[in-house]
Amino acid sequence: MDRLLKILSLLLLVSGVSAKSPATDIQKIVYHQMLLLESKMDASPKIWQDMREGYLRGRTVRVCDLVMDRLAMGAEPISLILYNYPILDSLTIEVAEGKEFDVDLDPEPPTFQVNYFSSSKR
Repeated sequence: MDRLLKILSLLLLVSGVSAKSPATDIQKIVYHQMLLLESKMDASPKIWQDMREGYLRGRTVRVCDLVMDRLAMGAEPISLILYNYPILDSLTIEVAEGKEFDVDLDPEPPTFQVNYFSSSKR
């Protein structure tokens, strides 16, 4: 019985020493997830193009950078997740939709009349 107690106490001591604090674990998880999302969004050649998907990808990369910077400054990971996850989720959904900006190629006719015989120059 004494031997079993020693083994049990040794196991508890080893598990207590090797345990990590939850705060560092969640910081690492959030950091790696932001890094992964940033690399996925940055890997497209469309990111620097002037189109809807490029704009959304660039915005997603920026939000990921801000989250990683705030983590490095010591912000709480839970508050960062609660504030930024809905933003990142909506951005990734919009990127996956693949829509483009609506461009009106047929402009409205002017509502003023031009006097072509006027001598004044504008």
